[in-house]
Amino acid sequence: MSSPPRAAADLAARLHRRQPLKAWSLIITFFGDSGLPRGGCVPLSVIVAVLAECGVDATTVRTAIARLTRDGWLVRERRGRRSDYRLDSPGLSTFTDAGERIYARNPPAFAERWALAITTLNAGKGRKQLRSLLRNTGFGALDDTVFLRPENRPMRPLPDAEGVHFLRTETAPGPLPPALLERAFDLVALDALYQQFIADVDPWLEPPAPDDGAQCAALRTLLIHAYRRVVLRDPQLPDDLAPTLVHRARARDTAARLYRRWTPRSEHWLDSATDTPWLADGSATVSARF
Repeated sequence: MSSPPRAAADLAARLHRRQPLKAWSLIITFFGDSGLPRGGCVPLSVIVAVLAECGVDATTVRTAIARLTRDGWLVRERRGRRSDYRLDSPGLSTFTDAGERIYARNPPAFAERWALAITTLNAGKGRKQLRSLLRNTGFGALDDTVFLRPENRPMRPLPDAEGVHFLRTETAPGPLPPALLERAFDLVALDALYQQFIADVDPWLEPPAPDDGAQCAALRTLLIHAYRRVVLRDPQLPDDLAPTLVHRARARDTAARLYRRWTPRSEHWLDSATDTPWLADGSATVSARF
């Protein structure tokens, strides 16, 4: 009988079959998950080593890094002969907001107030990108121009959100009809994504963490990458307003269990992965997640 899959490359292949993994997107996940707690500046050699465990070759990594730098997501910093990179403002803002949702133990408290986003963009590529941006910050579409989300966390400025106006309700309007919430957020489809996430990472629940810290760093990156694909679509409605999200709690528990399993060895490896000190000690931040 073959042993259960454990390697990061196995998990990467499994996730890739569901939805193609992009090197640039994995890099952003790694920066947000592992880089920001350590001051945000990461040596190129560390990025190459982690993505190599995911099955991404060094040439592809360097090409993706160059693209992210050109597009303003990363900034290059020279330290002697070494190249370090850090998230620039768009990436930092995006992951700061996303991180509050990814690592939360439970949905935030809901005061029965709602945020509205109204777009004036005409049909086309721009509106499609804006819809995707709003969806990834928890908004659901009531129609082509009006979007809704619970007012359960601060509204931060969204990068590239031209052509959209944000409104907040000043008083609690009371419960919205379940049919309206389902229309805006497609909660049945969202629950199917939570169920799929659980199925994708389930084979890694029993085996112990690999001894190799680079493997753990890669597994941790892939876990957060897969989980954030789902949780960023979640409007974070309380359970009584989202009774069809029956797999959400288990998905959170699964992500938390695996994260705690892989983090200690990945953090130890990161500590020793470079011959110069990191800009910050991220242990308190990482240990508080989930």
